[in-house]
Amino acid sequence: MRYSSCADLVSELHPLRHEAEAMAILMMCMTGLNASTVLGMTAEHSVSTGPGEFPALVTRGSKPRRGPLRSEMDLTLSAARKPLADRDDYGSAHGVYEIALELGRDARQYLACPDLIVYHSFSYRLGTPRNLGYRTPAVGDFGPLEGFSGGDGIPRRVDSRRLRRTFLELHQRPVAQAGATLASVYLVRDKSSLSSYQGVVAGALKGEVERIRTENLGRALSDEDCRAALDDPARVAERFGVSEEILGKVLAGRLDTVGSACVDNEHSPYSEQGRPCTASFLLCLTCPCSRSEPRHVPVQALMLTELRGRRSEMAPSEWDRRFAPPAARLEDVLQLQRADVQAEAGRVSADDTRLVRALLENELEIP
Repeated sequence: MRYSSCADLVSELHPLRHEAEAMAILMMCMTGLNASTVLGMTAEHSVSTGPGEFPALVTRGSKPRRGPLRSEMDLTLSAARKPLADRDDYGSAHGVYEIALELGRDARQYLACPDLIVYHSFSYRLGTPRNLGYRTPAVGDFGPLEGFSGGDGIPRRVDSRRLRRTFLELHQRPVAQAGATLASVYLVRDKSSLSSYQGVVAGALKGEVERIRTENLGRALSDEDCRAALDDPARVAERFGVSEEILGKVLAGRLDTVGSACVDNEHSPYSEQGRPCTASFLLCLTCPCSRSEPRHVPVQALMLTELRGRRSEMAPSEWDRRFAPPAARLEDVLQLQRADVQAEAGRVSADDTRLVRALLENELEIP
């Protein structure tokens, strides 16, 4: 084969800039890593493949902006299948690493450095080691690249930040970052996934509401239960999940909170075990330590009425977050009691009305 120029000959021996950038882009698409981390990869690695396993290797990675104590990390690159003897693997991070390792082997010798992705620039040799033209791609936009264009056919640049963001949005898992960073910095900006996030939230709320409804059956005494407690308190207490002593205190109003009674103030799931509960009285409605009986119905009816009234005054998501679970429990309890919500709410005293509104305005919270 004859070459028309030295540049043509070099292009057959070493990767060119667009080829090195293509390898970096492919590696980012496979891993979701930052461009700086991919371009900082080295050829130094260890093989971690056991007999019968898919190929895998471990190399070092760096993300400087995480700080000096958290910037260095181990990167495990694996293949999704066993390699074919006559075919390169472009479909896995392990395969792309092996390709970059092989194509840059000679250039690395001239650079005298272990960088994984390297290329030769015949036109821009000044400033490279010994001015030979061997270098690594710069971080930022890659290109323009042939084959990557808009409708006009003009080659476009590839934004490495968009590549990473797209990977994170597609795979929904953190890559060299905290889970909170993934959610608050990347996924929250993804408007296309908003409906799916809302579906997840709606599903979680639905599950919570169904759980509450099931538990309500064992936490509310009916008028019939109250009458039965006069003749056989042990049986009613057992069904209610409390001792006879606690049952007596509930019926006497000695354990009342705002809209129910608390049967175990020192073992709440919302506070430190063994210490008096300091959680919001609104959480009593969904707490396993909460019990209610017909005497609580008027206050519960007023609470439900007030919660429904606030729905038009707040963002739907905020109302769902704060008030959907207690409202669902109130609706179920009042249905179990066969209560007329409007009529029962009208029976509440002025003092209880002020108490309920103070609760919903967070005036009863312990700072």
